[in-house]
Amino acid sequence: MSEIRATTISDSAGTGPITLTGQSAAKAWVSIDNSPFSNFDSFNISSSVDQGTGSYQVFFTNSFDNTRYACAGAAYSTTAHTINFAGEATGSTYLKPYTTAAADVDCMAMMNGDLA
Repeated sequence: MSEIRATTISDSAGTGPITLTGQSAAKAWVSIDNSPFSNFDSFNISSSVDQGTGSYQVFFTNSFDNTRYACAGAAYSTTAHTINFAGEATGSTYLKPYTTAAADVDCMAMMNGDLA
C-alpha cells in the first residue's frame, strides 16, 4: 500500500490549491448550540453571532467567490425541522430555523460552492 504525506498540495504553478475534478466537498459547516449560544463544532467558520430569536449569522474563515453557494441544514426542537438561509454575502450567511413561532433552536448547516 502506498502512503502520501504532505503539509501543502498546490497547483502546477505553485500559486494555489489543486483543482478538484469530478468531486465535491463541503466548503463550510457548522453545528450551533442555542443554549448557551455557541458553536458545537465547525469547519471554515471564523465566528457566529446570535442575531435575535431564531436568527444566527455565521462568518466564513475563507469567503465564497460569490453569493450563489448552496446551503443545506436542519434544526432540532419539537417544532423546528428546517432552516431558511440568506446567502447575502460571500463572507457570511444567515441561518433562520423555520418554526411555527420564532424560537432559538440547535441547528446544523453545510455550505457548498467555490471559495474565493
